[in-house]
Order: sequence, then C-alpha cells, then structure tokens
Amino acid sequence: MLKHSYILLTLLALLGLASCTTTTNNKPVLSSDATLASLTFRANDTIPGLKYADFTIEELSDTGLVYNSDSLDYLTRIDRVIPAFTFKATPAAAILISDSDTIELKGYDTINFEPRPVKLHVISSDLSTHRWYKIFVNVHKVDPYLYSWTQLTESITNLRNGEQKAFYFNSTFFLLINDGLETYTYTSPDAATWTQQTSHMPVKCDPRRVLALDKQVICAASDEVYTSPDGLTWTANDISAETFTIENLYFQFEDSIWALAKDKTSDNYYIATSKDGKQWKRQDTPLPDNFPVSDFAATTYDNASLRPRAFVMGGYDKKGNMLNTRWGLEKITNTNAYRWADYSTAIKNQPIAQHAIVPYLYSIFLFGGVDDKNKLQENLMVSNNEGYTFQLPDTTHNRLPQTYKQRHRHSVFVNDGYIYIIGGQNNGQMLSDVYRGQLNSLMWE
Repeated sequence: MLKHSYILLTLLALLGLASCTTTTNNKPVLSSDATLASLTFRANDTIPGLKYADFTIEELSDTGLVYNSDSLDYLTRIDRVIPAFTFKATPAAAILISDSDTIELKGYDTINFEPRPVKLHVISSDLSTHRWYKIFVNVHKVDPYLYSWTQLTESITNLRNGEQKAFYFNSTFFLLINDGLETYTYTSPDAATWTQQTSHMPVKCDPRRVLALDKQVICAASDEVYTSPDGLTWTANDISAETFTIENLYFQFEDSIWALAKDKTSDNYYIATSKDGKQWKRQDTPLPDNFPVSDFAATTYDNASLRPRAFVMGGYDKKGNMLNTRWGLEKITNTNAYRWADYSTAIKNQPIAQHAIVPYLYSIFLFGGVDDKNKLQENLMVSNNEGYTFQLPDTTHNRLPQTYKQRHRHSVFVNDGYIYIIGGQNNGQMLSDVYRGQLNSLMWE
C-alpha cells in the first residue's frame, strides 16, 4: 500500500509541475539540481531542544546520508517533528518515505522520525535528476546523568587475610597484599584479568601506607622510606639520621609528597614534605591533637575555580580516638605558604575511619568505612561542597550493583574517567573484587 501511495504521489507531483510550467508565452528555466542543502527542526514548546539539532549531509555516490552527530537529549521525542528542508534548487517533488507513511513535503508537515532511516526522494525541477537520502535522527538511548557500575572481577586472589592497597601506576593496575609474613603483588592491564608477580616489596611495608605518585611508588616505614620505579622492585632510603620518622603518607600536592612525621624526642607529629621521597623537610609547627595519623582518607583536586586543594577526612588521632574531622588544605594566594582548615568546627559530623574518598566531576565521593561503634557505613555518599557535608546520592541515578558488599579498608581511585573500587574487608572477610563506574555522559565525549 505504501509503495502504491509513493508512486501515486510522485506521478501527481510531476503532473502538477508539467501543468504549471507549460505556458504560451515564456517557459521558466528549470534546474537539474536535486541536491539537499540543509535540514533543521522547527522549535516546539512541548519538545525542548529540537531546534538545536545540527544535521550533517554527506553526498555519497548513490544515496546521501543525513544525520546529527551530536545526539539529541535522552528521552527527546521525535515522533511529531516539523522539519524544514532547503534545496540548492526548487525541486519538482520531495517525498519522505518511512515504514509507516509516505508524504510529499508541503512546508509544515509533521513527521515521525522514529523509524530508521526515513528516506527522502528529491526530483529536480527539469525531471532529469533523482536524488535519494537516508535520514537518521539520533537520540541518546541512555540517561546522561546515570552512573553505570560494573563488576569486573569477583576475586583477584584466594588469600583470606592481610592489609591491602590497590592503585594505578605506569599504565598498570596493582594490588598489594601483606599478610604479616609475605607481600603479594598482583597486576592487571585492565583491572579485570590479574596476574600474580614476584614481589620484592619488604614485609615491613604496610600496603596501607603506600602512595602511587607520577613517576614512582613510595612506602612509609618509620625510619626508612621505600621507593619503586615500577611497583615491583623496591629501594630502601635510610632516614634514621633525621630527628623524625615518616609514619604515614597523605598525598602528592602540587610538586611535593606530604607525609606524617613523628618527632623522636616528643609525642608531637608534624607534616614533612619531599620532592623525591629521599630528602625530607619537616615543618616547624606541630599538628593539632585532632589531626589523623592512621586510617584516614585523603585526596587532592582542583575546585570549581581551578584552585588546587587537598582534603583529609576522619581516621584516628595519635591517642587512638576516631575522628569526625574534615581538614581542607589550600595554598595562600600570592605566597608559598599553605593553610589548613577544619570544616568540622562549623558542622558536626559522625566519626569515620577506614573509608575511601575520590574527587569526581567537582564532587567528592565517599565510600564505606566504619563509625566509632565499628558499624559499616553507607556504600556511597557524595559531597558537592568540597567535603563540608555528605549526602546519599539520588539512587535512581547512582546506585552500586546488588552484588556489591559493604566494606572498609578498601581502595578507590579514578583513572581515565572511571571510578575503581578494589577489595577491602566486610565483617572480617577479606575482599578482592573490582568494581568500575562512570557517569554515562562521559562515555559520549
């Protein structure tokens, strides 16, 4: 039936052209050009965004292609669209053909572009040239604000206990596990398939005190600091001549490693910094008593104003008390000095430790941990104000898979736009699974 309708429309269009162009005096000059010049969509108040569709026309040898490379927003309707076609010359006929309809274009036709493709047949005004086009109107099929989470592997290792740390370094994913007697090293090119490597990491290195930097991996071990150029071979750097020991590592901020230093002659802790992990400079002012020394979460990021910031959250102080602190670090403008601020002095938060945080799209994501009653915390919370407060995410857009177990002492980091969650513990059970998540809209870029 559609085929017959198409033939009839074509004949009527051609007959109409012949009747209106045959005159006794002058004949208009007719064109042999049947080329499509542009396609746009007219604005529609009930379907926002239609007018922004930008179409590309590819003139192929047989059938041209018309498509919008930037897909329309998720859930945009294209079943009742008024298209505006322009041609390089006025055609004798322009007919749209889909699986459900055949329409000769009149100017303000309402078209359903859901069938793929919709075909356009253009006949030049002198009837000598026919041109065919296939029109594809692309609409995003998934919600751009939805986070897609995938379990990449259920288990990296059969080990049942041990301290662990995972990170990405030198185009490789690493998992280090220390059971007190031996250190095990696992590597992967994709975080899905893992291989155990011969490990030369000293047993005295606690993986929880390992930090992956730009050009090396570093481990704090009191009077020694170990460095590795590849995550497999390690070199001890003796710092016993210093008046302090290096007890933990916070982050790399700007061009320096920031670490926790303990004075050898007092109970005071300080910040110490180093460019290479070998030569250290201790700051003069002791850290406050409520500054974390273990099981904290720390990260660095650029805020919305592109100013570098660092953030240290929760953990235990030097007396073993679990903290509710939120320490923010920034460089004072036009100086070489830095300033710490404790956000928890203004907003009281619940104590937390053994958790993980990462910056993601100008937010800070908080994963798991335990409170001061050793209760496992929420799988995921989000801060949109640089760590002042955290809230549960909108679970219609961001929810971890049902297979995901609550956990603490796990590793979380961001690589190539993806968030990776690796291992940890759940009620005494050591985990070595891997989850990966990403905001859908990042995939389109």
